[in-house]
Amino acid sequence: MRVANASRALRRAAILLACASAFAACSSEPARKTIEVKMRYSKYLPGTIAVKAGTTIDFVVVNDDPIAHEFIIGTEADQKAHEKGKPGDPHTGPGEASIPANETVHLSYTFARAGTMLYACHVPGHYTYGMRGTVQVT
Repeated sequence: MRVANASRALRRAAILLACASAFAACSSEPARKTIEVKMRYSKYLPGTIAVKAGTTIDFVVVNDDPIAHEFIIGTEADQKAHEKGKPGDPHTGPGEASIPANETVHLSYTFARAGTMLYACHVPGHYTYGMRGTVQVT
């Protein structure tokens, strides 16, 4: 009789644990992680980032160059629009920052849906030179 009670108790515990795990997975907050992106010699390191849709990335953007750079997140169309530029654009929108020489900036961006996004610098000549990176959102 004690074995049967112990067996039932173990089954109940296993069921409760499975339910709690399933509930936690369904009700948990969206994923959030921190990624450091370095700027050096007018290049980004890393050059490619992979995230799941719904993830918020806290970017730590480190400019190790002796000149200012930009960190602009957007689609290819967004990047082309920034490349045309607006003089005096302060780059204060979501996923946008100007980073002075030898400084670090923190910004957050939520990648809402699957697809390809880019991060790029639009200081004259930098985008053409290849100062851009890719975010693969799955």
